[in-house]
Parts: sequence; C-alpha cells; structure tokens
Amino acid sequence: MYCDNDIYILDDPISALDAHVGKNIMNNCIMGYLKGKIIILATHALQYAAFADKIYYMKNGEIN
Repeated sequence: MYCDNDIYILDDPISALDAHVGKNIMNNCIMGYLKGKIIILATHALQYAAFADKIYYMKNGEIN
C-alpha cells in the first residue's frame, strides 16, 4: 500500500496476525484505505468472505 495502484493482489496478508490485529488490518487498511480499488485476496480465513463481492475457491488445483 506504499503506492496508489488501481489493483492490489494480496496473498494471505492476515495469516500471521492474531484475530484482533487481523480484523483491524482488514477494516482500516483493506476495506478502508483501499476502498474503491480492485483487490484480489487469497486467504484461508473464511471469516473475511463476507467482505468480498465475488468468491472463487480452489479444490484439487482447480478453480470452482
């Protein structure tokens, strides 16, 4: 988030954080600072699925 891009690809940025910090990052940074941007978020944290406009999941290496 150091530059003002139109598209951000995030590979599980919340995985190493505790629940409180992860929620804070999601609310303030990803949903706040990056609001209006295109964000592709790869994650195992299903609690953040509610924030998504579209959800794709992979099973056995294929997108379903």
